[in-house]
Amino acid sequence: MKSELGHVLRSDGSVLVSRARRPLGLFARARGLIAAPALTADEGLWIDRCDSIHMFGMRYAIDVVFLRTHRIQRLCPHVRPMRARWCPQADAVLELASGAIARLGLRELESLEFRSEACA
Repeated sequence: MKSELGHVLRSDGSVLVSRARRPLGLFARARGLIAAPALTADEGLWIDRCDSIHMFGMRYAIDVVFLRTHRIQRLCPHVRPMRARWCPQADAVLELASGAIARLGLRELESLEFRSEACA
C-alpha cells in the first residue's frame, strides 16, 4: 500500500500517534485497513477527503475520529466489523486501535494534525 508516513499531533504539539500512515491514491484510500494487521496503540491511519468508513472485510474493531479542517467532529469508539459510520461534515478520518479514544482523552472540537516524516 502506497502511503505517507508521519505522526498525528495535538494542537499543543504533543504526539498523539507516533506511527501514522496517510494512504496516497484512490486504491490505497479505499483499501484502508482491510487485510492489514490490527493497529497497535501507537499506530493510526489518516484518510483525507473522507466522510465515511465501512468495516466490511475487517477482522477487528477500531476507534474512528472524523475531522473537518483538523477539528474533531465525531468520535466513534469500538466500531466492530460489518458496521459503517459516517459524518457528512467531515473531510478526513483518523482510524485508531480500539480503546484509543478513551485512553487518549480525545474530545470533539479538539484540533489534530498529520505531520509527514519528510517535514520532521
